[in-house]
Amino acid sequence: MNLIKGWTMSSREIDKNFFLIILIVVIFLTPMNVLAEEELFLDIEKVIKMSLESSEDYKIKKNEIVKSQSKCKEAKADRYPHVGSTITWRNNFEYPNNPLLLIDDYQGEAGIRLTQLLHSFGRVSNAIKAEKRGVNISRLDKNRIVLDIIFSAKVSYYAAILAQRSLVILEESLKNSEKSKEMLKNASSLGRISKKDNIKMSADISSRKPMVNNAKIAHDSTIKSLKNMIGIDENVAISLTDTLGNCYELIESGIYFESFENNEPLIKALEERVRMTEDIVRIKRAEFMPVVSLFGAWTSAGASKEEHIGNHFDDYGVAGISVSFPIFDGGETKERLSQARADVRSTELALKKTKKDLRLALSTAISEYYQYVETLEADVESVKLARDSFSMHQDLLMSGKITLTEINDAELLLTRMMLNKEVTLFNLKKTMALVERLSASEEER
Repeated sequence: MNLIKGWTMSSREIDKNFFLIILIVVIFLTPMNVLAEEELFLDIEKVIKMSLESSEDYKIKKNEIVKSQSKCKEAKADRYPHVGSTITWRNNFEYPNNPLLLIDDYQGEAGIRLTQLLHSFGRVSNAIKAEKRGVNISRLDKNRIVLDIIFSAKVSYYAAILAQRSLVILEESLKNSEKSKEMLKNASSLGRISKKDNIKMSADISSRKPMVNNAKIAHDSTIKSLKNMIGIDENVAISLTDTLGNCYELIESGIYFESFENNEPLIKALEERVRMTEDIVRIKRAEFMPVVSLFGAWTSAGASKEEHIGNHFDDYGVAGISVSFPIFDGGETKERLSQARADVRSTELALKKTKKDLRLALSTAISEYYQYVETLEADVESVKLARDSFSMHQDLLMSGKITLTEINDAELLLTRMMLNKEVTLFNLKKTMALVERLSASEEER
C-alpha cells in the first residue's frame, strides 16, 4: 500500500515538472511583440517617411524611371555597328539530275555581316533626344507622386489628431454634464432643486453618449486610415506626438507662386512632353529622307557529295554603301507626320490649361488660409468667453439662481466652440499642406 502511495506522489511530481517545462518553452518561443506590444510614436516627419516607403505608387514610378532609361539606351543602339552571323548546313536529298544545276548532296555556309548607320537625317538623333526627355518626364512624375504622398500623409495625420481631440472634448463634455448632475444632486438634498431637473439632467447625459460613441468611431476610422497609409498592421498601437497647435504662421504668397513657377513637377513634365512631341515631329519628317549605311560581309561556303564537306570551302567577302529611301507609301508617312503635329498642339493646350488651373487652385488655397486665420482668432476668443461663462454658470447653479437649461446651454456652447476651434486648426494645417503641395515648396524632399 505504501508502495502504491509513493508511486502516485511521484507521478504527480512528474506531471507538475512536465507542466512547468512546457510553460517555460511556450514563454520563450512566444514572440515578444505578442507578449508585450510596443507602442509606435509618430510625428509628421516619420509618417511622411513611412508613407513613402510603403507606397506602391512611389515604387511604380521608380520602376518607370528604370524602364525609360532602358528605352533611351535602346534608341542609342542604332548609332553603333550591328554585327550578326549565319551558319547553315543543308542536305539536298532530292534534286533533278542535271549537271547545269551545280547542286551537290551537301552544302555548308558560315558568315558574318556588319552594318553601320552613317546618316539618317535626324531620325536616330531625335529619337535619342525624345527618349532622354522621356527619362526626365519619368523623374518628374516620380517627384509629383512624392508631393502627392506627402500631402496625403499630412492630411491623414492631422485628421487623426482632429478626431483624437474631438473625442477628448466630447468626453470632457460628458464629464461636465455628470459633474453638473452631481451638483444638482447635492442641491436637491437641500431642497433647492426639483426631481424634474434631475431627470432632465440624466436625459441630457444620455443624449451626449451617442456623440461620444460617434467620435470614437471617427477616431478609430482615421487611425486605421493612417496605419494603412504608413503600412503597419491595424493591431499596432500608435501615439501621435504632434498637435494641431494653437497658432499659425504668416505666409507670403509671392514666395509660393515663385516656387510654383520653378518647381511644380506636373508643369515641368508637360513642358518636357511638349519638347518630346516636337522631337517626334522631326523623326516623322526624317522618314521622307534616305538612310545611308555602310555594310560588309564575309562568307565561307562549300559543297560536297559527302556528308563531311571537309576542305571544299571557298571564302567570299563584300563591302559597300547602302542608300535606301522611300518612293511612295500611299500617304502613310505624311499622315503620321500630321498626327505628330496634332500631338504637339494638344500637349501645348494641356500645358496651358493645367498651368492655369493649378495657379487658380494655389491662389484659392492661399486666400482660404488667410480666411481660416481670421476664423481662428475669433474661435480662440469664443472659447475663452464660453469657458468663463460655463464656470460662472456652475457657480450660479449651486446657489439655485439659474435653471438647468441655462447650465446645459452654457456647457454645449463651450463644447461647440472648442470643436469649432479644433476644426479651424485642422483646416489651417490642411490648407497649408495644400499650398505647399501646389507650389511644390517641398520639392527638396
